[in-house]
Parts: sequence; C-alpha cells; structure tokens
Amino acid sequence: MKIILDKHDGHHRSMVAIQENAITAADVLWAREYLDRIQDFRGGMTSWGKAIPRLQRWYGSGYFGAHWKDQDNERWKPCKYEDELVVIQDIMQERFDKCVVAKELGLVGATKKTHNRRRCCFGRHCHFKMRNCRKQFNSCLLNKYRSGEDSIKPHRDSEEIFGENPIVVILSVGATRTLTFRRIIYDEDNLHLVQPETDPGLADEFSVEMKEGSMLVMAGALQKYYSHEITKVDDGGDDGGDDGVTDDENTWCRYSLTFRNFGND
Repeated sequence: MKIILDKHDGHHRSMVAIQENAITAADVLWAREYLDRIQDFRGGMTSWGKAIPRLQRWYGSGYFGAHWKDQDNERWKPCKYEDELVVIQDIMQERFDKCVVAKELGLVGATKKTHNRRRCCFGRHCHFKMRNCRKQFNSCLLNKYRSGEDSIKPHRDSEEIFGENPIVVILSVGATRTLTFRRIIYDEDNLHLVQPETDPGLADEFSVEMKEGSMLVMAGALQKYYSHEITKVDDGGDDGGDDGVTDDENTWCRYSLTFRNFGND
C-alpha cells in the first residue's frame, strides 16, 4: 500500500493511502457481475432542481441522515445487504485491518497497555489500558458512475453521521476515474464548510487514479482538512454500434463501494 498523504496538524493526523490490485482479477470480475445485476439503483434531484449526476444505493442500519429534516428521500433509505456485498465487505475489512494505515493509527489488535504507570484512587500503582479505536465496517454507500458525465462535487464525509475522524475504505470496480483532494478551511463551528484554503502555506491539492480493483483509504482527520471530488471527463459518447449498448456502458461505467462504520457501533 502506498501512502499518498500523511500530514500532521497539531495533534490531528490526516492520511490517504492506496493499494492497487487489492482484490484478484477473478474477484473483480465476480464483483462486476454482481453489481451489473442490480437493477434498482436510485437517483434524485439537487436542491436547485437538477438531477444528481450518479446513481446510488445505501446499505446501513437506518436512514443515512437521522438528523436531516427530509426523512423521505428514497436514495437515502437503507437497502438490505445482498450476500455478495457481505462477502466483499468482509474482504475489505480484512484488507484494511492488515494495511499500514490501520497499523499507523493503532486500529488493529486487542487492547494495549500503556507504558506509563499512574496511581489509582486506591493508592496502588496500576497500568491503565488504552481502548482500541477500531470500528467494524457495517455500512456501504454504493455509487454508480454510468459514464464520464457522472461526477460528485467537492465534499467532506459527515462526522455527524460517521463520527469524528471516520475511516473510509473505497473499492473501485470498472472504469478508472480520478479522485481529487483539496485542502479546505477548517472551521470547527461549521463542519459543512467546503471552501478551498487560500493560505499559501497551507494550500494543497493532489489527485489519485482509482483503477479497477484498487482500494483507497481515507483516515484520521482528513475529513476536517480536505475535500474530495470526482470531476466529469470526456468519454467519447456512443460507439455508434448496433448492439444497443453505448461506449459509456461498456467502458466508462464505474462502481465505487465505500465502507464505513455507521452508528458508532
């Protein structure tokens, strides 16, 4: 696994890492066949009346945003896990638990003893234990990018929904797309702010190619300090053939399976 970003902001640490060929070619083919069989991906409209440029399915224990005023948005209502998705999620959990990011952030293994000894209230010296911060994946936001025209705007994964410093593991199946990260202004009183950093000493932008079968990890305080997005690309349009299938569907379709802990289990 290659670490793309490992940045410290005071006591906060932001990390991005990628592992190509995280699953085998056979597993990629099996996953693609499963994803292609799903017929009821959900779309929706933006608040300004335009169609959201991608489709999705949300798998979780409840409605995506329990604090939202709108509780009837069909695309955020939970779907039942298919058996295939359970298998994929278990594989990605295993891959993450063994990866360098999990080790660097101390998210693997059992409870660890500290080396410091402190006097407890009973007057005895004892070892205090540090609780493991590991969170089991229990949700998946499955996005379908039908063509190069589909995209996702700059955003931050909500700490209100997934807890502080959420771990996000993304499996990419299908066409290669570019994920762009941009340093943003952090305002602890407005965690929804997605405004690019203007201070030359802090401004930062980088991109990661999400190839088929690759696994991307976003961890630590990344959602505080960076936005991420997938921009549109020119996919060349229809191939002009008579098979009823466009180049978009043959070549440019991409599935993004994003695994997280939902509900702070």
